[in-house]
Amino acid sequence: MIERTYLNQEFYRAFFARQTVFLTGATGGLGGCLLYKLVTQIHTKKVFLLHRASKETTIAKLRNNLSTYIDSILESDRVTFIRGDLQVPGLDLSEQDLAMLQQETTLVINSAADTSFKIDACESFQNNCLPALEFAKIASSFPKLIKFVQVSTVYANSFLPDGNIAEQIHLFGATDLDCEKELEQVFSERSTPRTGDWLWPYAQAKYVMERLLVQRYPELPLLIIRPSSIGPAIKDPFPHFGPDGSNPVETFAILYLATNGGTKIWHSAKDSNSGTWILDEMPVDLVSNTCLLHISQGSQGIVHAAAELYISKTADQLFASAIPHIPRDMRWEKPYFQWVTDRRVPPCTMASIFGLRGQSWVFECGRSRGFKDVDGPLSLNIDGHDDQDYIRERVTRIIPTARVLKEKFASKKRGQVNL
Repeated sequence: MIERTYLNQEFYRAFFARQTVFLTGATGGLGGCLLYKLVTQIHTKKVFLLHRASKETTIAKLRNNLSTYIDSILESDRVTFIRGDLQVPGLDLSEQDLAMLQQETTLVINSAADTSFKIDACESFQNNCLPALEFAKIASSFPKLIKFVQVSTVYANSFLPDGNIAEQIHLFGATDLDCEKELEQVFSERSTPRTGDWLWPYAQAKYVMERLLVQRYPELPLLIIRPSSIGPAIKDPFPHFGPDGSNPVETFAILYLATNGGTKIWHSAKDSNSGTWILDEMPVDLVSNTCLLHISQGSQGIVHAAAELYISKTADQLFASAIPHIPRDMRWEKPYFQWVTDRRVPPCTMASIFGLRGQSWVFECGRSRGFKDVDGPLSLNIDGHDDQDYIRERVTRIIPTARVLKEKFASKKRGQVNL
């Protein structure tokens, strides 16, 4: 489905000029990019920025991530800092702040998340499911609210077989899933037998979160944005913007280089002898633009922000583009990858942790294709963007970090041998 759009720069600027946004996750990659765009590019009326640490600590984190770009944000007088905690009932908001939020907020964007692939189901549900439900409960009391935006992930549907994944809620199996019971079970037993059906507990928590938001708050003007793996920015707020740890593909590459690839065993795509599956990634500024355009158009329901809106690359293609830019002393011995068709064979540790298991999903983005011609700072047009140069610069940037980590691993190994 391709939605018609009447959007242009004049329209969405006028829309956001009237809005007061309650934003979470600003010290992360997506939240930081959204903050920059809301304040400096489209001049939103006001942004309430939720922070758990002190205001001074939060500003220091923002400055570390956004560099001097934070100055124009703070000098705009459009940002109001709100102390709170997503993991506390009522968000730990003061009565005064809650009253102000209820009086003024028109848009909520919850981009806060713990994207770690290593935490267990209980911790992931604690960080990625319960806060969203509590936030929705609070936002339901905002009389001027026109949109509640929750950031999820396309991998919430990683229990599905290879193929196209539509922008909708997908039922779990033939009998579906009682998500209220699933949530209760996670915390009563601190585990769930279905965790293995998703790539990580993080994806499972996001799936249950989506379902419960829809079930518990049917009157909430809900828009769920599902990004794929979020990559560094093409240009906003500056080229290659992305705080440490916010780009899963780069985090994976650093660890893979530092460990020499481990067993180097990878699962090939179905009916293939290599990595012909799409390694889906979307630059953070394009994810932000997709989100903000849908908000201004009044979209509700599920929206994907994935490679179909950018450039779809298979694992084979991405690796072939990246390897020539890896210094020879950092490359592992050939063959670089050992592709196996038998998925019963365990893949190398890094591929397993990061969920690179050979599945061939195509995340449909039909609801956003009509935005390709929208102009201005929220454009999805990538004309003039050189994706090969983008990859080269990314590889060059991560090599120093990979070198340091590789030496740490080597030193630890030598110490163990000496013992």
